[in-house]
Amino acid sequence: MERAKQNFARRLTESPAFQRAVAGVIVFCAGLVGFERTTRARTIPQSYFDAADLFFGCVFLVELLLRFWADGPRRFFTLWRLRPRAVGQGRFSFARLDFDEHGFWNYFDATIVIASFLTLFGHLFEHPEFLFVVRLFRIFRVLRLLEVSDKMRIIEKRIVAVIPTVFTFIMLLGILVYIYAVLGSHLFGDDSVSYFATADAAFLTMFQILTLDGWSEVMRSLLPTHPWLAPMYFISFIMLTAIISLNVFIAALGNEMEFEMAKEMTDEMRPELVAIEQLERRILTELSELKDQMKRRS
Repeated sequence: MERAKQNFARRLTESPAFQRAVAGVIVFCAGLVGFERTTRARTIPQSYFDAADLFFGCVFLVELLLRFWADGPRRFFTLWRLRPRAVGQGRFSFARLDFDEHGFWNYFDATIVIASFLTLFGHLFEHPEFLFVVRLFRIFRVLRLLEVSDKMRIIEKRIVAVIPTVFTFIMLLGILVYIYAVLGSHLFGDDSVSYFATADAAFLTMFQILTLDGWSEVMRSLLPTHPWLAPMYFISFIMLTAIISLNVFIAALGNEMEFEMAKEMTDEMRPELVAIEQLERRILTELSELKDQMKRRS
């Protein structure tokens, strides 16, 4: 009986109609969060928005409990999964650790739902001011729309796959910005009123120059005292960050995307490749048997 109820909950949560209904509620909730800060919303009593918060909180809680019931606690909270992977001609296999997006979204939903319900009981806290920030977490639930469409899910997987490359590029840019900020604070700190007066001001200045926003004005402000050093400093930084590093990053990102697409195609074609490989072995075995029979007859 319990297994039948769990199967019913799984069929319900995986049905397209249920997913479309949840997506519609998410879109409506996100739109309401933005509508609260419009001019027209000022004429609506706050009690209406509080009632809507309670309604959406209950809907999302029921949806979360249904998915928890359908998956079970072990699968619901799984972030990493061991998957077998064939090696060679399918004779050996080893476990591959894969990130489970389903478990990630379960943790994400549970955090948002719990945070939303905390805001409904703000009168129980001595200092409920922090709940205003927690209440805004509801807007992040719109990210769940990435799980509604299969095409969006494919894009999400590709974005997750290139996150290590993005973080590596961000780390490289951070190192370059820090090096040039320290150099700038020592080279131009005595001659600059605000741009390089301190290390933190220099860091903000280099981040501004990284975006190519007003870098020529900053450089020209230093030309009277450093006519040769200032152009070399700024031009070398822009060449390393905005031109060389950015192009290398785009090339690496493109290669990573191509690799992920090729891996997806390989995974999709794996059953066909295994069937072809088995057929090839069968044909070779039959040819070997025919050769042996011909040798015996001769």
